[in-house]
Order: sequence, then C-alpha cells, then structure tokens
Amino acid sequence: MTTRKLINDFDFILFSLDRRSSLQFTFIDIETERYPSISFLVDVIDHSFTGSIEIWIEKNILEEFYNSLKETMNSREGNLSLGSMSPEEFKLSMISIRKDLFIINYTIKRTKYLNNKLSETILSGSFEYDREYLNKFEQDLRNIKKLFK
Repeated sequence: MTTRKLINDFDFILFSLDRRSSLQFTFIDIETERYPSISFLVDVIDHSFTGSIEIWIEKNILEEFYNSLKETMNSREGNLSLGSMSPEEFKLSMISIRKDLFIINYTIKRTKYLNNKLSETILSGSFEYDREYLNKFEQDLRNIKKLFK
C-alpha cells in the first residue's frame, strides 16, 4: 500500500482504488503575471514502477480542468484531461466507467539528448480511482486556483 505525506497546502495526491498506485503533485512555483502558470513536481508510483517530472500547467488549462471536474461531479460521469505546457511531457485523463468509478490514465515523458541523439523516457499507465475522492480533489484544485488571485 502506498502512503505519502503532503508538504504544503497546494500539494495533492490521486490514489488508486487499491492504494498501490498514485500520482503526487508537489507545488514548486507559480507565475501570475507574464504567462500565468503553475509548476509541480509529479511523482508517479504504479505498483513497482516509479518516475517523476517537473511540469508547468497554464492557468487557463487548469481552470478548464477544474470546471470540467465540477461538471463531472454534478453529472456523476464524464471525461477529463489535463496536460503540461510542454507537449507530451505530462498527460492525465480521467474517464468515467461507472457512476462511482473512474480510470486515470497518465503519461510522463522526459526528453534529453545523449551524444547528439534524442532520447526519450516514457512512463505511462492507468489505475482505478473511486468517485468518493472527487470532493477532496475539487477542494485541492480550488485552493490552487486561489494562488492566481
């Protein structure tokens, strides 16, 4: 079972139904003026696979995701997606498969050059997420949105 401790009020964790997988978002920085966006360190644990990446998410994209989450909570079904500013660096989707259960799909990708050759490391997977945790997730995102005011 995976247990993790949050560092501050702007961190959040999405746990799998069996608590053996998780995505932890740790707040790093925020840009409120030039190009409103927020940075997180995303740590992935999916059974015995792990990875992490620092990402930036645009304020508008985060707000759209938040609004879609609220709609999904009201209708008890829906599909949500969130991505980083750098294309394909981070993707998250939440797909409703029943009124009480979602599948979370994620991908993190780190790109680097080794000896003048492009090298990509990709970790992707999915896990079940219980709808009962949506309220906490919505509260976490609402707190993060307040940083932009």
